[in-house]
Amino acid sequence: MTQLLEVSNLNKSYTKSDFNLSDISLSIASGEVLGLIGKNGSGKSTLINTLVGNRFKDSGDIKFFGQSVTARNNQYKEHIGVVFDDLRVPNKLTLTDIDKVFTNIYTTWDSNKFKSTLKDFDLPTSNAIKSFSRGMRMKAAIAIALAHDSQLLILDEATAGMDVSGREEVMEILQDYVAKDYGIMISSHISEDIETLATKLVFMRDGKIVLHVDKSHLLSHYGIVNVPLAEFNVSNDYIIASRKRNDRIEALIHDRNLVPEAEPLKSIDDATKIIMRGDK
Repeated sequence: MTQLLEVSNLNKSYTKSDFNLSDISLSIASGEVLGLIGKNGSGKSTLINTLVGNRFKDSGDIKFFGQSVTARNNQYKEHIGVVFDDLRVPNKLTLTDIDKVFTNIYTTWDSNKFKSTLKDFDLPTSNAIKSFSRGMRMKAAIAIALAHDSQLLILDEATAGMDVSGREEVMEILQDYVAKDYGIMISSHISEDIETLATKLVFMRDGKIVLHVDKSHLLSHYGIVNVPLAEFNVSNDYIIASRKRNDRIEALIHDRNLVPEAEPLKSIDDATKIIMRGDK
């Protein structure tokens, strides 16, 4: 497997804020989809903005396609597609205008591919962007990300504003993309998107990675204990996160076979709720 993204011991701080990204390490190889999970303020968007060069890191190493990112080395941008939570182009432009603009930005820009994706999304090419709904704007942003030699997509709330049908359409296109041995990092508040696409998961809280695990391993090995507080007797060594509510405790266990009362997870959401709202 080819490494598309490698992040090692990444740190980022702000002079006028107590928030820090602390010691972030992760990787994405060809054919992998990394789901980035965390509530607002957990550091997901800060991490993505730092990875794509919109923020400067304090320390650590970022490698795209085996090459460390430096001030002089930005060739990697030709081969990554980035989608934030809106289409960041002037509202007066049409998609035909955007096609002409990006022809001069990316050496690998493929107008035919761009137009084909727009057709798949049933987007009008002669209407100004300002007339688009948010879902339409997001589909246009995805079409742009796919229309050059993108080997890695970085998606931050890329399906925001879409209805169920639109999201399913995008998921199918992204699944086809990964099948070509490309990779994706996806951050989304819509858990179904991550459940559908992700092969591995990074849970973030307060600027740190709380858990980094393969999705299949999480669902097949991890467990949840939900018992009265007075009956709880699980070693801290087994606990990833726990949450007390009223007179009960709910805990995420890294190996349910070690704890007889642990139940299997039904979905990623089961882990997310405890990690994001838990005490540990």
